[in-house]
Amino acid sequence: MHQSHNIAWESLLSNLVIIRENPAVTPRRTDLFPRNLPSQAKSLTHVSRTFATAIKTFSATECTKYASSADAALYPPTQANWGWALYMYLFYNVLLAYPELHADDQYQSLGCFKKLLGMQMAFEHWEQKRRIEWGPYQTQEPGATIRPLSDINALHAHLKKWFCVLYSHDMMERMLGRSVDWEAEVVSTVSFLWRFESEIGITDGQGDCTARFV
Repeated sequence: MHQSHNIAWESLLSNLVIIRENPAVTPRRTDLFPRNLPSQAKSLTHVSRTFATAIKTFSATECTKYASSADAALYPPTQANWGWALYMYLFYNVLLAYPELHADDQYQSLGCFKKLLGMQMAFEHWEQKRRIEWGPYQTQEPGATIRPLSDINALHAHLKKWFCVLYSHDMMERMLGRSVDWEAEVVSTVSFLWRFESEIGITDGQGDCTARFV
């Protein structure tokens, strides 16, 4: 898994389980489901914090290469959609940890994979004129079958690109005097993909929001 020496991926994986045709949900579906362990919120919070730290560390290093935000704006990855990159980066790192789902494209039956396909269609609609680092989706025609695991080396290269998009976005925000709440972004994305319980709260009188696992 990418950045496994910095990001606590195992804390996320330990809270997921594959259930095929889960009888506990209607309609039944095959997916990665929360195990609902007592330690779930604490473990997932650890994931989000280590993720945020990794992004900020790379961002700080990258900032030293540029004299101004104008110079940094020439950095190609900042043109990509960082929200999409975050979904892709999280999903495919997790998917790579389940080799039993790789044979015969079994991962395509996962509910979380179908969510990504739905998001792809949405992004194509409102981002169609912008450059997006789609990764395995890059050359696919609408409605085409996507097989991102057909070339594992290429997928690993895309993981690096998506991570670069994330810390490049953070770098630009820093240079403009702003910040990204990466912990909250990870909470929102992980909760959406795998239905972990979370809540959104207001942090101050300015209406700023944050998210946390519960």
